[in-house]
Parts: sequence; structure tokens; C-alpha cells
Amino acid sequence: MIDTHMHVVPGADDGAADMAQAVAVARAAVDAGVTSAIAVIHATGPECLDRSTASELLAALQTELREQGLVLDLTLGYEVDLSWACALEISDLVEYSVGNDHRIIILEAPYVGWPRGSQDLVFRLRLHDMIPVLAHPERNPHIQAHPEILTALVRQGVVVQITVPSVMGAFGGAARRTAKRHLLRGEVALLASDAHYHRLGRGDLRHAVKRLKQVMPNASIDLLVKENPALLMGGVAPQPVTGLASVSRLVAWLRSLVW
Repeated sequence: MIDTHMHVVPGADDGAADMAQAVAVARAAVDAGVTSAIAVIHATGPECLDRSTASELLAALQTELREQGLVLDLTLGYEVDLSWACALEISDLVEYSVGNDHRIIILEAPYVGWPRGSQDLVFRLRLHDMIPVLAHPERNPHIQAHPEILTALVRQGVVVQITVPSVMGAFGGAARRTAKRHLLRGEVALLASDAHYHRLGRGDLRHAVKRLKQVMPNASIDLLVKENPALLMGGVAPQPVTGLASVSRLVAWLRSLVW
């Protein structure tokens, strides 16, 4: 599997305070069946860790993982605060893109409110042939109450990335129901761990995939963690998982009420 959202860079943000914690996060991912991942760093303003320093920290982690026999290919990226990103020029946002081709930008959905400039930002990113990935929108109360906002962004070209803790209920019923709602609508393309050291037990991709297959047996859940992430890393915008028959949608929804 490919994890498109993991906070594992040592000392970069709240994901892993040091090398030991970073290795623990990486080991948990490998144990869950992850072979490659995007190692993201929170970017909430210009004071965030610069790319050069972050690259050095990630390279040191990769060396440590090899020495410990852990096979995990990591690509540097940032998780850019959506409200801040709306105020930036595209030329400034490129600094926070994933990898070296400057096409993928991961945007962090806010935990309160919703920026009015989000649709304009997505339009500008797509105009520059960039792929906007929206991380954990299911946790946002505004999206929970107004699903049409996320639907409109998907139609504009946003790639929706839901996270394991939401699927497993760690962030409450509203986040879990919202994640499943947009899965059923055919608007979700990626499932990621959003792994942090302080919540190691809540980011297992393997467990989340198993759970989703149980409640949505007719959906191609593997696309969320295999084919779609591979497309993304190749610079191709993945498509949301669709194909649920109407009856299956109803059954899945009824199951979700007690899940």
C-alpha cells in the first residue's frame, strides 16, 4: 500500500519529536503493509520548516530505516493550511508541493469554519496543472453540515483524501459518518493514515481497509491505497472510487448507522 499522508519527519512538526519516534511511526506503517509514503510537514505560515532542512531530516531518517532493515520509500511533502494557501500566489505554493515535480499540493482542511477563497484556489491550481489534494475534510464541521461544498470542490478537480482515524471512529461519529457519506457519493479518491507518534494505534491502513470492505463490499476499496496513490505519485489526478449499485448504497448506509 501507499500512504499519501504521514507525519514522520523527525523534529519537523507534531508527528515525531525525534528520530526514535519517527522510526516507530515508520515501523508501524511497514507492519501494516505500507511500502511507500508521502512524509508531510504542517505548513501554517512562512515560519514552517524550510524545504532544504526538511529534506536533510528526511534523508537522515531514510538512512536510519535502512540500517534497521525497514523498507519504506518516503517522499517529502507539506500539508498546507487551506486558509493560508488561499492567500498565496501559486508561485509561492510550489515551494510546498510534493516531491520534485511541483504538481501535487496537499491542503489541510480547517477544523473550524471554511475559507471563502477555496474554490478560487482550486481553480488557480488546476489552471497551473497542479493537483490539489484535500486532507481530512470529513473532520470539518462546516463540511459535515454542508456536503455540497465538498461536492463542488470535487467537480472542480479536488482530490479528496479521508484518513484512517476518521474511518475508525477515533475523531467521533460526525467525522466517521461524513467520510462514509462522501465515499458513498463517489467523491473520495484516497485513504491515508495521517500517522503521528502520539496516535500510533489509530492510523493502521490495513485495519481501515478491512473495515471499509466489510461495510462497502461492492466498492473497490483497494483503489484508495494502491492504484490511486500510485497514479498521484506519477503526476496523474486519481478518480474517486465509484461503482456502488443503488441497493448496495442503501445497505451500506443502513450498516453505517450502527457501525
